[in-house]
Amino acid sequence: AGRYGRKPPPDAFDAIGRQHIVRTATRVAGVDQLADFIHNGYAVTSCGSEGFSSVRDQHGMSRKRGSWSHAMAYLGIDCRPETVKHYGDELVLLCNSWGNWNTGGRRIMGTEIDIPHGCFWARYSDIKRRSCIAMSSVDGWPPKELPDVFEGW
Repeated sequence: AGRYGRKPPPDAFDAIGRQHIVRTATRVAGVDQLADFIHNGYAVTSCGSEGFSSVRDQHGMSRKRGSWSHAMAYLGIDCRPETVKHYGDELVLLCNSWGNWNTGGRRIMGTEIDIPHGCFWARYSDIKRRSCIAMSSVDGWPPKELPDVFEGW
């Protein structure tokens, strides 16, 4: 995005993209459905006009601030009781296409795990109005193998 901006990318990029066509897209409705899609390995994208602070707190969370007309990827969700108690809501991990644009903490609360550079947590209540789409049946990626939860029942 930084290199091409509003100009289309080179034809070679288009050729690569055509090898990975998304065949199915589902509008995500609510935090529970978002958690289900993310936990099952689906790619989730969103579009909206919410902006966020470029400074994360010690756990990687950014407060809603300003307005951006921008698409971002949702990479994770933290719905642990201690997270909801601390922030008053579930957190969604957003990845921005701007690279390493923000500063501050990256350590997931109560863990030794850091979120990726350029990402941040946002409260679900701050992003729930964004258009949110889960993508599946992508050419070039085999289906995810999941364990049979009924085995042995």
